[in-house]
Amino acid sequence: MSVPFLATAARNCILGCFQLHNHTGKTLGERVVNVPRHSVSFFKDGSALALLGKVIELKREHDLMGQCLGQLDFLRPIRRKIDMAGLRYIHENKTAAILTTSARLGAMSANADAKKLAAITKFGRALGLAFQIIDDILDVTQTSEKLGKSAGKDAAAKKATYPAVIGLKKSRLEAKRLTRRAHNALSIFDGKAEALHALANYLLEREY
Repeated sequence: MSVPFLATAARNCILGCFQLHNHTGKTLGERVVNVPRHSVSFFKDGSALALLGKVIELKREHDLMGQCLGQLDFLRPIRRKIDMAGLRYIHENKTAAILTTSARLGAMSANADAKKLAAITKFGRALGLAFQIIDDILDVTQTSEKLGKSAGKDAAAKKATYPAVIGLKKSRLEAKRLTRRAHNALSIFDGKAEALHALANYLLEREY
């Protein structure tokens, strides 16, 4: 399977996750991973059994209970001081887990080997954390009209967010650092994963 095809498959599964988010209005931690209908055709035989096998493997790698715990911690108002490590734990088991699972499913549907799957996993984790940081930043810097949802609701509810814990400046720097890590994870593909590089850049630079 070609690298561009693999990268596109991983990107499409991530975008499918975002599309489900937009249609349901729920947070990423409150839903299961969406598998775009056309992704099923990526399997060699296109069978539902092959798809089920991949989903079972993903369940083992990214346990749903961990995602639920991350979401639960996020929904709790800050009653105790949360440091960077605690914040990272929340989002590694929430947004990052969902995006990693989406990316892995796309890669597996393109029959990625072990090394390529490991690279996609690292990419997904870094991308998921960077996405969450940008989401937190936009919540306090953009208007509700621009975002298409209520701005400032996390701060009002005293949720554990990156700007609340480390400030806006450090949050922006951390998002850039994680995006670089996501790009570096793709080095194994020798510049042929343009679809994923473009997605990482877009998520870092988005304004809504």
